[in-house]
Amino acid sequence: GTCLLKMSRYEEAESEMLEALRIYRGGPIDPNRATNAMEQLAELYKLWGKPDQEAHYRELLAAPTAPPP
Repeated sequence: GTCLLKMSRYEEAESEMLEALRIYRGGPIDPNRATNAMEQLAELYKLWGKPDQEAHYRELLAAPTAPPP
């Protein structure tokens, strides 16, 4: 997803990043990976000009325990 983001291929990056977040949240994986995925999604939406989606992930990151999106 990150490479696609750097290439401004936002729709493809979004799909990959959302899938990664789903996987990270669904299994016994380091919770920092889910946090990193949400940070990347927030950055994606910022660059893509989608402030509502960016705000959603920024709010999740600011929550004491980040709930599923």
